Amino acid sequence: MRRKNKRGSPGAGPPPLEGVRVLDFGQAAVGPFCTQLLAWMGAEVVLIETRGRLLSRETPPFAYGRRTANTSGFFNLLGNNKVGVTLNLATSSGLKLAREIVKVSDVVVENFTTGTMERLGLGYQELRRLRPDLIMLSVGGFGRTGSMARYAALHSGVTVASGIAMITGYPGGRPRIIGGILPDTLGGLCGCLAVLEAVWDRQSTGRGHYIDFSMSEVLTHMMPEAIFDYAVNGREPQYLGNRDRLHAPQGVYRCQGWDAWVGISVTSDAEWRALCDAIGQREMTDEPHFATEEARQIHHDELDALITKWTRGRSQEEAVRLLQQSGVPAGPSFNAKDLLNDPHLKARGFVHAVVHPEAGRRRMLGLPWHISGTPPLRLRRAPLLGEHTQEVIESLLGLSRRRVRELKHEGALS
Repeated sequence: MRRKNKRGSPGAGPPPLEGVRVLDFGQAAVGPFCTQLLAWMGAEVVLIETRGRLLSRETPPFAYGRRTANTSGFFNLLGNNKVGVTLNLATSSGLKLAREIVKVSDVVVENFTTGTMERLGLGYQELRRLRPDLIMLSVGGFGRTGSMARYAALHSGVTVASGIAMITGYPGGRPRIIGGILPDTLGGLCGCLAVLEAVWDRQSTGRGHYIDFSMSEVLTHMMPEAIFDYAVNGREPQYLGNRDRLHAPQGVYRCQGWDAWVGISVTSDAEWRALCDAIGQREMTDEPHFATEEARQIHHDELDALITKWTRGRSQEEAVRLLQQSGVPAGPSFNAKDLLNDPHLKARGFVHAVVHPEAGRRRMLGLPWHISGTPPLRLRRAPLLGEHTQEVIESLLGLSRRRVRELKHEGALS
């Protein structure tokens, strides 16, 4: 089976990764997000699940409040455009099936705790004997080597170990864990990039690759100023809240309405003058205690009060529009409802509607980029648990229906 991950559009070429098969052992979010990106780019992604461990499917929220294997919003958001297979990896026949699928796959992605794949007999050294040109992405919270390689990892531990929590706290406070699952989504994106590099290299060299990937190291790259400042000057970063060490004013300011905010960053004297014009305070450009960025840093509290007085008198939309028209970098603070209903995101094709037999009609997010000459993304719902097991086993491995029934009886197909 080479299932084409259709993104059909008249006159457009095939998706970039059409013809590439990815075997997805991903858990939680980082692995599944990586493979979903690959699927969106046209790869055929075969999701391997086992009923004894359905971490992503057991994660809330659940559609209609019904907790089933197919109603997790978490799984349905990260499982689009994949085919689903359930194998019992605790059985020898289930493991044998997994290895047989590896033989006809191009890429394997996994993010188990370090050593798990090896204990299953599915480590890279074993799998490359089955497929010498195999590409394997192995994602660990702290990588697969070093003293922390075997540490269990969730986004909280990865965030603080990366160092980024040391620049997100408030003055006088403590390190703050970033909301959401940024280590997973950013790690998934960079993991996808690593797979693309390996696929590109294999096209010219024929070589397979093992990719040892660290989520925490990806996050550390998000704080280059702090790393450079310490490396050069020996200076540790300070908690600044929403403010910036170099530029002022910067912050998130309340607008009219319930929980409405606007983010503003002024990074030059020209933008400072533009801000003064926008809020009707042109005379502030002549005041000595606002004349330089250093001075504005010292008097940041006073500036925040003046800006808040102006933003509170305007709606979020009006405040952003007036600031942008004046040349001030500003943006609205959106919540989930705002994002899914935003006309700008809809116009860009970022928000898609997907109909699921158990979760109903739901809005999902798509690719944040568009490549000319390739077809637009057509989102396909996440698979039901075990939905494609028989189809994949029969067509991919050439097994008869009788043999598939025998495997079910043996417990190989969970």
